[in-house]
Amino acid sequence: MVSKTGAIARLALFLFLLAGMAGTSSDLIAQTPVVTVRFANPQFNCSTGEYCLDVEFQSNTAGQRVFGMNVRFFYDDNVLELIDFRDFQNGYGPFAPNPPTKFTSPPAGPAWFNFGGAAEFINGAMQLNNPNAPPIFISTNGWTKLFTVCFNVDDPNANLDQFCPSVVWDLEQNPANGGFLPGDDGVVVTLVNPDPNQNSTPANEQVVQYNWQYIGNGSAPYGQPNPTQCIAIRCIDLSLDIAVDNPTPNVGGTVVFTITVNNATGADPATNVDVTSLLPNGFTYVSDDGGGDYNSGTGLWSIGTLNGGATTTLNITATVNPAGNYLTLAEVTAATGDDADSTPNNGVDTDNDNNVEDDPGDEDDGDGVLVVPQMPSIAIVKVGTFVDLAPLGVTNPGDQITYAFTVTNTGNVTLTNVTVTDPLPGITVSGGPLASLAPVHRTTRRSRRYTPSRRRTSTTVA
Repeated sequence: MVSKTGAIARLALFLFLLAGMAGTSSDLIAQTPVVTVRFANPQFNCSTGEYCLDVEFQSNTAGQRVFGMNVRFFYDDNVLELIDFRDFQNGYGPFAPNPPTKFTSPPAGPAWFNFGGAAEFINGAMQLNNPNAPPIFISTNGWTKLFTVCFNVDDPNANLDQFCPSVVWDLEQNPANGGFLPGDDGVVVTLVNPDPNQNSTPANEQVVQYNWQYIGNGSAPYGQPNPTQCIAIRCIDLSLDIAVDNPTPNVGGTVVFTITVNNATGADPATNVDVTSLLPNGFTYVSDDGGGDYNSGTGLWSIGTLNGGATTTLNITATVNPAGNYLTLAEVTAATGDDADSTPNNGVDTDNDNNVEDDPGDEDDGDGVLVVPQMPSIAIVKVGTFVDLAPLGVTNPGDQITYAFTVTNTGNVTLTNVTVTDPLPGITVSGGPLASLAPVHRTTRRSRRYTPSRRRTSTTVA
């Protein structure tokens, strides 16, 4: 921009330097590169509460590099508060005044810019402080970022899903008029001078206003908010836990799964919250206390809005089937808001370690619980060994048979006080009862020898 107070002097300097060359003053102005600056790429960090905008440049002339800039703009003091300039690219950094100066005008906000509150004016600067850094040339068909401006969000009633604050560059609708304040040059951009003996050369400045547009003929009010670049700044922190009242029930019995969802204290209200927990085939659905918000066919629990610091629960009653999958999962599958430590609907085992039960390595918006139904089962094998006494080859009174009983726990629960008996007269089983028999464990017990009586000449061993 050619400033209001300095336009004549600058033009005279150009004419002096170019004396003897063909052309007029209008030719010289036309040959000055036009550099346009804008705010872009809004970002909000829920961890820090910072709202940041990139400052980007475009030139109508190839091969241009920014040397410096007077960074001047306004915003609604009820909505934003400047933190700093940061993330400077190769060789660039802040320049005096650093930190930027602030001036707040309550009447200028509504009267000049149609703000709801006072206008806060920022006056700062940036410059190429390291000329030996790799050069950054301004794009002619795209945009080139050189630094970032960050703010705190002050508006307690901000639209958390469509946040569109106005940030107004200090440049009137006609750039030749300079800034909005009396005697203010406004936004000034200088370029790296191709002459190594000179620091900078001027540019003609233009701006793209951010969520704000010019109106009228250049007198107050100069413009009004125009929300076009909006982002969500809703910060939520959902966590989920699923538990069961009896992790080792009997087959055919009932269990109650309790799903608990919490939105952390201090978080914004989480909206459109959905949880999915579909019972696996190891269970048969009986009932729930969701009041119609839980669909047992799909497993979808529609919570809706969950305020910061609030907790909600769902209890699902089910019957334990004799076979099937007994691992029940639950996960937040939808929510409106930015959750810093979890992403809805990306699975429960997010660390891929095949563990989902209260696993601290998984995201906190999903969980699983394993039920191990009690299935007692036992097997016994009886084997007899015949001792043939004389006369040989004939079962006679006095011949002996020794029986061995092998008992196996074929269930999944430890058995206690296991007693083995044999209905065959005259047989006594030694070694019992068994105090404890673990699953998939067997033991052998032997009987005393059985001697056939005179009334019995043979024995059939089952």
